[in-house]
Amino acid sequence: MSQSESALPLVLFLGNARYGEFEPLRETGARVGLIRDTSSNGWSARDDAFDTVLPWDPAEGVEGLASRIPRDGSVCVLNLREAYVEHYARLCALLSLPSVAPADVAALRSKHLMRQLFRDRIGPDSTGRFRAVASAAELREFGETHGWPVVLKPATLYSSLFVVTVAGPEAVEAAFAQVRDGVADHVRAKGLPQRFLELQAEEFLEGSNHSVDLVVDRDGVPYPSPVVDVLTGADLGGDDFHHFARYAPSRAPGPARRRMAELAVAAARALGLRLCAAHVEFILTPRGPRLLEAGIRPGGHRARVLHQAHGVSFMAAYAAVMRGEQPDLAERFSMPFGIVTPFPRATGVFDGLRDPQRLTGLASYRGHSVYHSPGKLVGTAAQGHWQVLSAELVADTTESLVRDMEAVWHMDDLVAVRTEPAERTEPAERMEPAERMEPAERTEPAETRRPHLLVVGGKDSGFASLADLGVRITLVQERANLTPLQTERADTLVVHDLLDAGLAEATAVFLHEHGTAPFDAVLSFAEAHLLTAARIGERLSLVHNPLPAVRDSRDKLRTRALLDERGLPSVQYRACGSLAEATAFQARLGTPVILKPADGSGSRGVCLAHGPDELAPAWERASSGVARSSPRSTSPDRR
Repeated sequence: MSQSESALPLVLFLGNARYGEFEPLRETGARVGLIRDTSSNGWSARDDAFDTVLPWDPAEGVEGLASRIPRDGSVCVLNLREAYVEHYARLCALLSLPSVAPADVAALRSKHLMRQLFRDRIGPDSTGRFRAVASAAELREFGETHGWPVVLKPATLYSSLFVVTVAGPEAVEAAFAQVRDGVADHVRAKGLPQRFLELQAEEFLEGSNHSVDLVVDRDGVPYPSPVVDVLTGADLGGDDFHHFARYAPSRAPGPARRRMAELAVAAARALGLRLCAAHVEFILTPRGPRLLEAGIRPGGHRARVLHQAHGVSFMAAYAAVMRGEQPDLAERFSMPFGIVTPFPRATGVFDGLRDPQRLTGLASYRGHSVYHSPGKLVGTAAQGHWQVLSAELVADTTESLVRDMEAVWHMDDLVAVRTEPAERTEPAERMEPAERMEPAERTEPAETRRPHLLVVGGKDSGFASLADLGVRITLVQERANLTPLQTERADTLVVHDLLDAGLAEATAVFLHEHGTAPFDAVLSFAEAHLLTAARIGERLSLVHNPLPAVRDSRDKLRTRALLDERGLPSVQYRACGSLAEATAFQARLGTPVILKPADGSGSRGVCLAHGPDELAPAWERASSGVARSSPRSTSPDRR
């Protein structure tokens, strides 16, 4: 990394970051990194989208993570996900940053406490009426007191999981049992504390759904974003409150938008928030906006909507308050932009997208992403499932944008599911442009089963060594690298026009779970796919090269350091961030030096400089397209 690059501020995202969330930060001159949650299979951008990646297992806590983050003000950490709010609070405390105390964060995840604080510190009319309920009888009593319908939801979960409308007393028993049992299963599966089992009944507020995101500085001063509108399933004729669409500019009247901004600021102060991002939701009733709830993190997809619709870089504002700087959330323009997240209408096994041209043919269509491979169990948000698909739409007018969003809602079979297992399922499109698998499957009797080896990419030199081992080989390959030998010897062949890490992993998961036989081991002979193969092995519990070892093997500086630590023969070396540093190293040795990328593949970028006059062109060749270079001596007696 050059000196000029290393001087740039670094913004690290905790756990997970999707495409569209972090890219605007680069417009401000910042570098972007990811603290990747190694225990999660949640959809996230690939490692190569970031300037640096720190692996992290939440089960190990944040103490070790905190020791790896500089405290000189050049690095800040942002959190976008509800699942990490408590980890984030503990991390901020360890980094000596003023923030909400970890114990308070845990308490504020309770919607019951949140509503109490709104009522007590802002006013009784700031929110709807509510009550904790532990039985169907208490739910019925709440409805009889405050009127039907009522809303029943988990008191601590998020993302509209298990939120249902109870139309009247006749629906109480079934609704309570559905939510109680669904939440219990979810809490048990996730290993969550018992407090996550609590349920809450709320007054049904008639009106439209809106949200305001904020950043809060270290003194507790909140800065609100423009309003983003929401279309829920209930708005479109469905029976739950999952957020189907988020879009801007808002259609709410000006006075209502200003009041929502005021209430969002009041909510952040009522909760005692400091040095964080927050997301506040409202219902715009005939009597004005009422607070629904708040989260101590940005709202889902809101940063992308704000950036595309108004030119607001929410992440840059978030990073600014973390550094003690003034945030900028001012609108720069207004362009109708929205993101829709269609759910399947029933629970089943994801079978891909059905007739996706209905979506891609819309005048407003810009692009889409699919978050799961076929074979995944999917369902509605009310049943506790996560989104499968998101699509971005942009239009000339808000009215035409909303019409197209409503059209997507009526594509009720777009996310196809099946309730019975099928013999084979063709994988769905992962993202535009679509990629399709091309299986050429040869089966064998179960009694002669051979060890099943998954090979990711590579050339014939490595593949030939496997062909005579008596193992079953499934090869996932890029079309340009496919050879006659591979076509002849592979038992199963899956070919993609372009094989990236995410697509390779999705292919592996699908074939492992739905192919004729699961894999026993995974490997790659291609430098570009070594990390991918290791990640696949960890995810599917296959025999594989350990991920830390693969990372170390790619880091030439780390490799040299390990040799030195163990007293093994090596050569002199040093990391260089500039031509001047390389020149000084060569002058000290008085010998030819080799310049190479510290993290690279094979001999790419490796250059020999016999003397000072050759260093400049060698540095330019070695630095081309890489982040940093490491020269080492080439004394004959030590090579």
